[in-house]
Amino acid sequence: MGNVRYSFSDRYQQLVMTLITLLEAGNPYNLDHCRLVARYCDKVAQRLDLAQTRREALVRAAEVHTLGVHLQMEEKKSQQSLPITQLGSRSGRETAIHERDNEILEAVLGNIPGFELCLPLLRQRHEFYDGSGSLLGLSGQEILVEARILAVADAFVDLATPKAHRPSWSTSEVLATLRQQSGRQFDPAVIEALLAVLQEEDGRWGALARSQQFENARGHHYLELGHFYGQIQDTAWALRSYASAERIAVSTDNSDLEVKAVAGQFLVYINQGALEMARQSLNRYRSCRQLSSRRQTIAHMYWGLLRWLEELEPGGGDAGETGHQILEAVIARCREQEWVVVLTSALAFQSTMLLYQRGPSDAEHLDCLRQFLDLVARRDVFDAVERYRPQTLPLLLNGVVQNVHGALCRNLLTRLGEPCPEGLYERLRQLPPVQWMGVLLSKVGGRDDLSPPAATLVAHAEQPILVRLTGPLQVERGDVAFGADEFSTQKAARLFALLASCRGGVGDEALLETFWPTASLERGRNSLRTCLHNIRQTLKHHLGEVCRVDRCRKTGIIRLCFAYQTDCEIFQRELGTAQEMQRQHQWDEALKSARQAAQQLHGEYMQGAEGEYVEGPRAYFGDQRLRALLLQGRLEWELQDGEACEVTAVRALQLDDLNEEAHRLRLQALALQQRTAEMTRCYSLSQHHFRSELGIVPQSIVAAYEGCLYGT
Repeated sequence: MGNVRYSFSDRYQQLVMTLITLLEAGNPYNLDHCRLVARYCDKVAQRLDLAQTRREALVRAAEVHTLGVHLQMEEKKSQQSLPITQLGSRSGRETAIHERDNEILEAVLGNIPGFELCLPLLRQRHEFYDGSGSLLGLSGQEILVEARILAVADAFVDLATPKAHRPSWSTSEVLATLRQQSGRQFDPAVIEALLAVLQEEDGRWGALARSQQFENARGHHYLELGHFYGQIQDTAWALRSYASAERIAVSTDNSDLEVKAVAGQFLVYINQGALEMARQSLNRYRSCRQLSSRRQTIAHMYWGLLRWLEELEPGGGDAGETGHQILEAVIARCREQEWVVVLTSALAFQSTMLLYQRGPSDAEHLDCLRQFLDLVARRDVFDAVERYRPQTLPLLLNGVVQNVHGALCRNLLTRLGEPCPEGLYERLRQLPPVQWMGVLLSKVGGRDDLSPPAATLVAHAEQPILVRLTGPLQVERGDVAFGADEFSTQKAARLFALLASCRGGVGDEALLETFWPTASLERGRNSLRTCLHNIRQTLKHHLGEVCRVDRCRKTGIIRLCFAYQTDCEIFQRELGTAQEMQRQHQWDEALKSARQAAQQLHGEYMQGAEGEYVEGPRAYFGDQRLRALLLQGRLEWELQDGEACEVTAVRALQLDDLNEEAHRLRLQALALQQRTAEMTRCYSLSQHHFRSELGIVPQSIVAAYEGCLYGT
């Protein structure tokens, strides 16, 4: 009977600790607090030669010591009800805090075997050693030694944890603060025992280690927030949360967290259809430190998905075939290594892309769908189904439509919160699969919000003003030229660049949120006025009175009111002309415009600026710059200029070393120059690079090499 009682007590303690963990998760500054306090209590109790039974009771009490405080906070929330503590039956405000704490602890722990020794020391843990702050009238040795130990350990962990209002403290700073209260609030002997423990462990669990642990926990907190916001389609907050997790991961050298945060951003961009941003995220994923074999395989899986989706884009070419190859290789590797979750995800990606490209009745798609659903039926992989919801929902819908594991698919749709009426399936049968998610979900992310606004060129003046937004900021008119250094501050220069990029102007509220997000409204407006004044003075000094920056009093819209054009606008115009000339087979004119387009972009969009307002346009123009170079290379090859084509292909590979068309162009350019040996060497290097990065060699590159080698 004694063993049964102990087992029940032990299980109940685990349940209470789970409750505390959930309550701690509501405030990242409380993460793992009880667990660390319990560890210190145990070490200090051993140092003070406390008996085994008393030490065990102390550790058990430390593991649950914040329960009363947390539940009191829950009690103050409206419409709260936890029957075991009788929360909600009264407000709790008519009772003193420490008395209500005792009532809650008694209600939750009082009748549970094994906890009877915990309650007295939990009641006494707030007693001051000299009696000056006592609630129960106790002092000195009248206070249980376990309560004195718990008080010191609790204070140490609390001081060692960073707070919103202060950074982390070093161990010496924390101990100095505790020693100030030695003999008053805390038992001097317990403080000395804690010091001995910290010296013995050489700071392993000291304040700096706690700070590091806290930062990692905070990073994972943001990571989970990113997952949550991604599930509810709030892409802006999902990206902010993932970016916060990534910054913390980099600062704490946590490579695992960094990889997960970057992967989260990739999936958000994929689900938005922002493939240029997704490619940038995936390149960051590749550059993450210490990628395990499994993580590399996941990276290959993401590349496969991206290449599939790129084929669905206009002019996607044979990207889908490459994506198919990559995912087939990933699936084979996962089967070999028995990576069930990654295998399930890869099968889902492959099956979804086959569904989109070939239709719901395609034999290869249905075979892949059956393999995916067989795994879901046999193994505990629902987390993968939920994680990749935009890819798995269409599969489950088609499983019902095609009656492939129909009952399982209906059950999973219900678990995902998407129970579907029969009428919906009839409607889906009449639509192409790419439209299914739009029918099922009320809001599907698009890519329009990430594309820069359409350019509307102002008529040229006699001496047009050119604003270069790529590379270092530069403003030019005739012989006059000045850059960012001529503005009073970097923020003024970046504000001018943003206004130049937005023909329709920008609202002052949006500018405050972008450049002064943490400032008070009054301070932000003052800073904005100062920046605008500095911009006006700089333009007046270099360009004269004609250059005005106006603000509409009614709408708050701020815009540049003078004739100018940007390098990005010229680039888009010339690229459009080159594409039109290419369609008309006017190769010389097309090549001239393509080269003029490529010459316009001198580097990264708004170089040096950081923030969400530049991320989308930066990815867009980075992708467009690559497209312009590839178009230029194709035209040079058409005109049999092998040397120029080779140079252009190398420039394109510097922007994207996994671009298949750039690799093909380089091979074709070398073949055109009859440099067969060098072409073979480049092909061998391309093979090695693709195998190491994606696990396969794209068939398009193999075919290009064989075509060049044998003249086919």
